[in-house]
Amino acid sequence: LSRNGLSGALVYSVDAVVADAQPENVRLVAELEPYPTLEPAWVLMPHYGGEMDPPEALAAAMRAAGVRAARLFPREQAYSLRMWQAGELLATLEAHGVPVWVDFGQRHWAEQATDWDGLAEVCAALPRLNIVLCSADMGGSHRLCALLSRFPNLHVETSYYTVHRGVELLCTRFGAERVLFGTGMPMRAAGPALTGLAYAGLDEEARALVGGGNLQRLLRRAWR
Repeated sequence: LSRNGLSGALVYSVDAVVADAQPENVRLVAELEPYPTLEPAWVLMPHYGGEMDPPEALAAAMRAAGVRAARLFPREQAYSLRMWQAGELLATLEAHGVPVWVDFGQRHWAEQATDWDGLAEVCAALPRLNIVLCSADMGGSHRLCALLSRFPNLHVETSYYTVHRGVELLCTRFGAERVLFGTGMPMRAAGPALTGLAYAGLDEEARALVGGGNLQRLLRRAWR
């Protein structure tokens, strides 16, 4: 991070995605104690399969651990984002003001990796839930813009958004407060994302919001 001029990051445990999430989430918090500029995000999933506690118990554990963000991997962990499966968990996070990063992973755009209908359903059903879509790429740009125009609670993280002048486009059309800078580290190098933000046609206020101000604002709303 320091080599790329970055002062901090929101991080999650990769082991929580591919293994038993709850103990890995707890271990993440312990591992980050020496690093106050690294903010933990817990990897969550619906509790019906028994891998996680029910939503209210999970929320209590997050609050006790000082965790202010959640990250979901519905494709990687093989569950539906639709309300019939993820709704109880997401409604609980909405009630506590905890923002949610939703990551469908990277697939070829023609495979329609992102569940756009599920994302729309959640945005409509839970209008006070701040959702940040991760790994949005150029193949889904038209669908992303359609959702951003309809749902003010939807945000986008920029690490995989490779549309030409894409950061500038999103900020101009939907407001800089809806766009969050991301690098995709350590799977991706930070350079492309940094270059995209540095050369975007934004004023300094908008650049500061995208670069970190929006993240801090969303995190401050948790548990209030």
